[in-house]
Amino acid sequence: MTKPIRIHYLAALFIMIVCSAGCSKEPLPSVPALPEQLGRLTLSSTVRGVPANKFIYKMHGKLIGSTANIIGYYGKEGSDNVLYISCFEHKDSAQKALELMLTKMVGSQAGFTPVEEDRLNGKVFFKTTGMGLSHFFYRTANLVVWWQVVPHKARETFEMLHQYPFDNQDTEE
Repeated sequence: MTKPIRIHYLAALFIMIVCSAGCSKEPLPSVPALPEQLGRLTLSSTVRGVPANKFIYKMHGKLIGSTANIIGYYGKEGSDNVLYISCFEHKDSAQKALELMLTKMVGSQAGFTPVEEDRLNGKVFFKTTGMGLSHFFYRTANLVVWWQVVPHKARETFEMLHQYPFDNQDTEE
């Protein structure tokens, strides 16, 4: 086999790999746009893509089944006000992930108070405290949303977040 033929084979192989990677049956959900403002807290930075996925993996110590994650930091640099969003292919996958998280938190020694279920504008959410912060989490369509915030900003910011219309793909609740 001559050298030019090997290059053609390699080029053809590369093209086949690229094409097959982009030919999935359904598009994967993209991460939503984050609110620029929650109460008086302004979005100061975001982490998305591989760094966000690695962070979520490290935090949970395993894969959680999401296809993409985005993390938003609110307030001044070094603030503990953080919005975590995990995107799933379908709302059912997001619901299962939320239920698994709730199951693991019951009786956990992870430093959180017992999880409470509550409603805001007819929508269910969960709340807990831990590490000196208020934590709120819920599912909306194919997203699992977790908001951790300093307690004195909790109510104002969470009410705004819970009403935020995330631009995710699977819009059925």
